[in-house]
Amino acid sequence: LLNYEENIVSHTQKINEKRDRPITWKYYQWLNLLFVEIYLDLYFHDRQKLLKGLNEYILRYNAHYPEYADISPYTDDDLNKICFQNATGSGKTLLMHINFFQFKHYAKVSGNTRDISRSILITPNERLSEQHIDEFGLSGICAAPFLEKQGTFSYGRVEAGKIDVLEITKLADTDGPN
Repeated sequence: LLNYEENIVSHTQKINEKRDRPITWKYYQWLNLLFVEIYLDLYFHDRQKLLKGLNEYILRYNAHYPEYADISPYTDDDLNKICFQNATGSGKTLLMHINFFQFKHYAKVSGNTRDISRSILITPNERLSEQHIDEFGLSGICAAPFLEKQGTFSYGRVEAGKIDVLEITKLADTDGPN
């Protein structure tokens, strides 16, 4: 737990470097960040333990709630997805900034940085895209709009340290190669 806490503090200091008012986490935000630390540590260092733990929980859940016992076991492919539901105004944007640093940290210490091709943030509209890009800048994270060029999306050199920001309205099914 001490290592996880040190990582959270280090990442928080990083996003506070350019801010006039430093970020201080509320207890529920800290728990969110702690959960991500634990998840990513297991994800990058012991995926089988993570998978086994999740599936053991599902078995207990299904046994305890037989009327809802339709949750199927996780597979290894399911582990690359994680979802948080937080209330409006709960600090999801800043949590996401720390999550970005957490992910980069665990990818680096596990030697998997080459496996990470890019980070993309999908927003509902252009105004929110601009707002996110500005906020990323305050946190010391390089972010830019996802640019469309000749029918394909590009952003120059792809790096794991940069975030492409794209509005969902720009994603559409089209004929031809995607």
